[in-house]
Amino acid sequence: MTPHERPWAGAAFLAVVIVVGAAAWSVDPRVSPPATPPVTVTAPPVTETVTVRITQRASRSQVARPAVTATPTPVRYYNPETGSSGAYQDYARRLVTAAEWPCLRRLWTRESNWRPEAVSPSGRHVGIPQLIGLKTTDGWKHQIKRGLAYIEHRYGGSPCRALRHSDIHNWY
Repeated sequence: MTPHERPWAGAAFLAVVIVVGAAAWSVDPRVSPPATPPVTVTAPPVTETVTVRITQRASRSQVARPAVTATPTPVRYYNPETGSSGAYQDYARRLVTAAEWPCLRRLWTRESNWRPEAVSPSGRHVGIPQLIGLKTTDGWKHQIKRGLAYIEHRYGGSPCRALRHSDIHNWY
């Protein structure tokens, strides 16, 4: 019989691999393994039976694991209050115009990397907008509203003006 005449042959091989893999991950060094019964894999149409006996269990170090690669993460943080990442930026984005949003994102990424618990080296500037008078215990929504109120008062509500000032003077 050729492989084309046995369409179930690939499924039988896959079932054997799955059974072997499952046995490898169920190793408990404190418990002696029971006798391994033969595994019979059949598939329609039932014309042949494949019997496989697992004679040796693989140790955990012998089982191939996927490679772990480091991927760069965007500047977005998990918010336990809402259960979503990026909630700080999503909230701030709704409070400014679409034209001003890129400036605000760049400004506060530079200031605190959008971390509500950020504190400047001097210890005077705190939170996402790095304002004097904020506390790290202030909620992130309060910090964002206070930062936008400061920008409104000092720069006429324009994060782009605040960013230009910060580019020139290294503070806003």
